[in-house]
Amino acid sequence: MYTRKKNRRKSNNWLLFLFFLISTQAGQCDSHPVLSGTVTDEYLTAISGVQVHLVSDDRAIGCSTKTNADGQFTVSHKPCKLYCLAVTPPKNSQLAAAWIDNLPGEESRKMVVELQHGYKVYGAVTHSNKGLKGLTVAIRPINPKIKDQKFVHGGGWAKTGKDGRFEMIVTAGLKQLTIINKQYPQLADSWSRDLTIHGEGVLENIELPEDPDAQTQTKEKQP
Repeated sequence: MYTRKKNRRKSNNWLLFLFFLISTQAGQCDSHPVLSGTVTDEYLTAISGVQVHLVSDDRAIGCSTKTNADGQFTVSHKPCKLYCLAVTPPKNSQLAAAWIDNLPGEESRKMVVELQHGYKVYGAVTHSNKGLKGLTVAIRPINPKIKDQKFVHGGGWAKTGKDGRFEMIVTAGLKQLTIINKQYPQLADSWSRDLTIHGEGVLENIELPEDPDAQTQTKEKQP
């Protein structure tokens, strides 16, 4: 009889602890800013299954979700100064991705992201004629176009495959292409250049240079 009461008391304590833990976590989530919105095409038709990725400028925050059947998404995140939003539609949609920079990260906000028709571009990142795998290729609009009094943020990002190749769908116009390298310590951490997209096509191979700082450190270690 005593054992049952003791076990029951332990169970009640455990339930109280769980209630406190859940309540505390819920309070923390409620205090976080929330980004919510809808993704549509240029005819304002909602698009489901779109990948929505949020990254803070300092890379401390990274959240992902997908739009539901009504094209809606919701992302809760820790407060930050600024973040960028990458919206990537399914490949068979023929719609360009959207890359939106410098969004304030300390308050909740709602937005509508309208994806435009785009062009498929192909390319490869190499060093000494060898393909580099696992690099991030980001394309951002330098001066977003304005259509119907709304900005067209035609950009996107992709990962290079085993032969260094990548592909993505982007809108036409002046862009900045950036390579972000976290895989090869002897090569440059990042590399950028401007390019103009006129239509579908193949980009020239991108030769990622060596990191001058890494070369200097290697020479200093030599006897």
